[in-house]
Amino acid sequence: MSLYSAFIIDAESGGEPYNLFEYGLGQQVVGCKRVATRAYTNVPRPSHAGLPMGWHAVINSWRVVTNQRHLDEAVLDWAAETTCRLQVGSYSFKLEPLLNLLMAPQPVNDPRGTRDGAHLLENINYSVQIDQLSLPALDKLKAHLVENTNTGRLIVWVYLDGRVTYGPI
Repeated sequence: MSLYSAFIIDAESGGEPYNLFEYGLGQQVVGCKRVATRAYTNVPRPSHAGLPMGWHAVINSWRVVTNQRHLDEAVLDWAAETTCRLQVGSYSFKLEPLLNLLMAPQPVNDPRGTRDGAHLLENINYSVQIDQLSLPALDKLKAHLVENTNTGRLIVWVYLDGRVTYGPI
């Protein structure tokens, strides 16, 4: 099973960082005024509070999926200039270009080398931060979305793939 969280880019989006998993079901989605349903996330509470009581996850890889069928030049240029950072507690596990995560799942390894994957536990904060490094690439993407899509927005989901359990560890 995977944990997932989404953010939305549209004509109103600025260059601010997106902190995914900071909202749970029923809360406002990052980058818009929508209420989070299972279409946007499957986590029941914000990540700053950690996983709910009795949950445990071992994340071995992560990936990115969008609502665009074809990844054209504007999307790929923006993704090449955007980074994703996975952090659990005080440990920064991975800094990866978003483009790499769009192309194929990437492994997550413990930076201390003590075990495979990132262990998410109850009451231990975790986060995925998206940083857009190029405002010109973002502006090009927004113009492309307005001109070439029905909705004028790009929905981006980050999936943390691994083993998620509910109940005693």
